[in-house]
Amino acid sequence: MLQPDPVARTALSMLATHPCIRQKLRSELVHNTLRRSPLQHAIFSCDEAMVLQRMRTDAGGRDAQGCTALFLAAQRGMHQLLNLLVGAEADIADSRGRTALMAAAANNRVGCIDRLLPFQHGRQDFDGDTALIYAARFWATDALSLLRTEARLQNKRGETALMVAAASNYVEGVEALLLYEARAQTVEGWTALMCAAVVGATAAVCQLVTVEAGLRNNRGRTALIEAVLCGQMASVHVLAPLEHGAIDAAGRCALMYAASRGHTPAIRILCPLEGDVLDPSGCDYRSYGETDCLL
Repeated sequence: MLQPDPVARTALSMLATHPCIRQKLRSELVHNTLRRSPLQHAIFSCDEAMVLQRMRTDAGGRDAQGCTALFLAAQRGMHQLLNLLVGAEADIADSRGRTALMAAAANNRVGCIDRLLPFQHGRQDFDGDTALIYAARFWATDALSLLRTEARLQNKRGETALMVAAASNYVEGVEALLLYEARAQTVEGWTALMCAAVVGATAAVCQLVTVEAGLRNNRGRTALIEAVLCGQMASVHVLAPLEHGAIDAAGRCALMYAASRGHTPAIRILCPLEGDVLDPSGCDYRSYGETDCLL
């Protein structure tokens, strides 16, 4: 009996190497791996008739990532299908607690946000993030304007959408949210200005400094002190005129921290402003020049 040649290629295997066929097979493999229902497959093919046909049997089902058909439709911007799905799936989140509104916000799907907002407004995922925070994280500017009703909602760390925008130097996001979320603080007392200052997000620092300068975190530190501790000279330049002279809970000013780290540029900026500040022991910044780095 003849045995098949292990190296021989069949017509089917040769066909599978064609780019179009390979892409189709890859797509099918992804769908099968994620265990998506016929309803969810219909979302990807934008087949409204199939969506209607499968609603009764498949509505409420989730794929391997916990996503519903509504979530997938919102993610892909298929707003014409949302009305068919929202009644059955609006209350279902994915395996991380994320809603379809969050998926729409992250992808700047304005049409979907309009339809989902009445059903999922104010929902938070397992980390406490809202749709507005997702919009800020992914720089979805159009979505921000639609989701302002979620302003000042904070996640489990106490972060707002403004803080998320500030930390990534997202200028348009900071501008859109500043009026609504300025001066909010995290669980540890951090502000959006501090979040921007420690990463050198200079444009955001300039936007925030006039409204949040002088606020302190739970360790009594200002954005200027935190910027010095992180070696962010651009932030120090902007913050020094408005926050110099502040003393933290340990009795130290920004200049003392700069001296302890040997940050000569920061010392040059701060010395004329804080050179006469004394710590609780009566020492000025020069006493910190030879000490170990202070935290």
